[in-house]
Amino acid sequence: MADRIGATGVRALGPALRAAGNKVLFFISFRNPGEVFCRDEFEQSCDEIVWVSLDGEIKPGRGQDKSYTGDVRDALKAYANGKLGGSFKFEDLDRLYFMGGGCLVQRLRDLRHGELKDRFAKNPPATGSAYSSMQCMLKGVCSQCLQWQVDPATGKRTKAVFACSWQDQPLDMPDYDSLQERLAQNRLSEHLTNLWLEHLFATNKIARV
Repeated sequence: MADRIGATGVRALGPALRAAGNKVLFFISFRNPGEVFCRDEFEQSCDEIVWVSLDGEIKPGRGQDKSYTGDVRDALKAYANGKLGGSFKFEDLDRLYFMGGGCLVQRLRDLRHGELKDRFAKNPPATGSAYSSMQCMLKGVCSQCLQWQVDPATGKRTKAVFACSWQDQPLDMPDYDSLQERLAQNRLSEHLTNLWLEHLFATNKIARV
């Protein structure tokens, strides 16, 4: 499962898993159909895709793929309950990957341990993204990306790790509340950057891709 932030990793992960004899079910979530990208590559990387759009319908390009309009958590529940007619059963899944923004991964983690707990009968190992703020991109130099981990059994913090060198961690280990607080520190600069980008689009002939 991935949003548009984490989806690019599936283009490498999917083919590797399939080459090792696995079947890949991929939920990909966008805000609207206009955000869809790399459709052909995703289709080549996965056995079945559920295209999820918060607003508007994304029409599947293959017969085995599905479409859902609404929240991705509701899409997962609908699939698990057989309402989308997919060929996979959550009870048979033996590996889970949640890739994307920290808020999304945290909500999917809670869903896995909450409403969908009984669906994952094999209690498959799960990996979650910890995309922290990064500055140096040199694997542990600036410490901007330091991310707390917790003991899944007690919820107590154990240690801080460099998220830039460990972006995909065991799902229950990252302290996602701390991650959201760290990312919030960059909201002002991100807002100003978005305003400047919109100004460039409005005043210059720049193609949106």
